[in-house]
Amino acid sequence: MNPRTLIGLLCMIGGMAITGWLSGSPKWQSFSWGSKFTSAGRDASFPTLLALIGFGLIAYGLFEFYCGLTAKRSGPSTSSFPGGDNLSENTEQSEAFDPPLTTQQQERVDRLSQSDVALIDQTLLTNTTHQWRKVARVVGSTMMDLEDKITRVPDIYYAQRVVNFVNDGIFEAQGDLRRMRFSEVRLRTQ
Repeated sequence: MNPRTLIGLLCMIGGMAITGWLSGSPKWQSFSWGSKFTSAGRDASFPTLLALIGFGLIAYGLFEFYCGLTAKRSGPSTSSFPGGDNLSENTEQSEAFDPPLTTQQQERVDRLSQSDVALIDQTLLTNTTHQWRKVARVVGSTMMDLEDKITRVPDIYYAQRVVNFVNDGIFEAQGDLRRMRFSEVRLRTQ
């Protein structure tokens, strides 16, 4: 069972126990601690506060339960967080290389005209500065700039064009260019 689903169930059970205990116990309905809690300008007694906490736990439990049921089921998680979100800085080692172009993607790239390739290259140059930028950022910006002009060209092709610029000495690179999220480029400084 997903940890978020379990957390959701426990919160719902706890919230129902609190609200059920309050609603089913006549002594709690008339109980007062002698002091009042103020909420939004109104006085609220301790049982009312507990009821609000109970309903809050139920709502939070429903949310966590739903998130746990709809979480991706993509193999074992390396995360220490519920839901599988790996928020650590050490994800570089577990990240795979960018995949090669598929047959359909290669066919689409082969249909690009010389002017399309020149436009892609010019836009890549425009989106690269003298400051280090992630290759994924340069590629994404270029794809967004060209979304009305050139469609269905995969990001991998744009990353390959960036590698060509590095090999031609136009860009400087740091990191592993086979992984666009973990490499950076900039215009070569003179």
